Amino acid sequence: MLSIRDLAQQVGYSFTTVSRALKDDPAIRASTRKKIREAADRLGYRPNALVQGVTRGRTRLIAMIGSNLASHGLARQFANVSDFLRGRGYPLIALNSNYDLEQEQDCFRLAVDYRVSGVILHSTIVFSSEDHFKPLIDANIPFVFAKEYSTEMKVPHIYRDDQIAINEAVTEAVAYGHRHFAHIAGDMASIKDSNRLKCYRRALAEFDINLETGCIFDTDWMLESAERATMQLFGKHPQTTFIFAANDEIAFGVYRACNKLRKRIPEDVSVLGSGDMQLARALSPALSTINPKAKEIGATCCEVLFELIEKPDFSYTKDHSRTVTVKGEYIGRSSIGPVRKG
Repeated sequence: MLSIRDLAQQVGYSFTTVSRALKDDPAIRASTRKKIREAADRLGYRPNALVQGVTRGRTRLIAMIGSNLASHGLARQFANVSDFLRGRGYPLIALNSNYDLEQEQDCFRLAVDYRVSGVILHSTIVFSSEDHFKPLIDANIPFVFAKEYSTEMKVPHIYRDDQIAINEAVTEAVAYGHRHFAHIAGDMASIKDSNRLKCYRRALAEFDINLETGCIFDTDWMLESAERATMQLFGKHPQTTFIFAANDEIAFGVYRACNKLRKRIPEDVSVLGSGDMQLARALSPALSTINPKAKEIGATCCEVLFELIEKPDFSYTKDHSRTVTVKGEYIGRSSIGPVRKG
């Protein structure tokens, strides 16, 4: 790889002159800057981003911190964000907290050590105190939440609002004769303040249907635990005819449990997922789900984050709170149907 000293020898200028010219220093004549930049392009010189970051106090890196980057939803989000940032000349690094608050704080400290310019955060839990984010705040590194979060935090949060999509699914289900609804959720830490669950309750309330706490079962977001939760659900509430799964992978577990219990979908039970994974379309019957709008959310996160990064006076002493919602979309397929008579 061509170093800046090699480039200086090639063009016949001093290391200092070449360095300042590449930084577009107005003290260097415009004709000299142009000559050096053209030579750099011709010879394939690329500046060392990490070295520049040490010099300037920030690298051109953005960190995405997620609770489980192996999950389909976050993996797709990472790909979309990475594509967007590449066009701005910012590489994206991934840090995984594995649903652990202490690991998440370790990720914050790593982001500070890497001198990233900003952070896109899919936090481990829905709400926590400002102290939890102290490493980022102390380093004055801008970050945005890519999910619903406390509006008391002085930072933006961008999330998908599923109310309209869930209303459409519930309205269809009620029209088909469903009256006994259940929810297979994520882990307990995320259930209490889950925006998706709140939307589900509100949609059912429009038809005077109360989603009882006993009809909500938690999982660790994995297919196997979703299968066990569904078996427990039917053991306690065999009359259930409609299940809303917190994501498509949980819905796959619901399918597997129904198969073991010889319950047909949608004849005996209708299922709604969330996430629109490719496999959702390949299931038999195809899974009705909610479009996560991952591309739109990823792009919005980046645009809002860059607004903060480009503020010369950015400081957490100022209020940067902002809520941006992206509307989810109901995708009706074959897994929701009429209640079987009898």
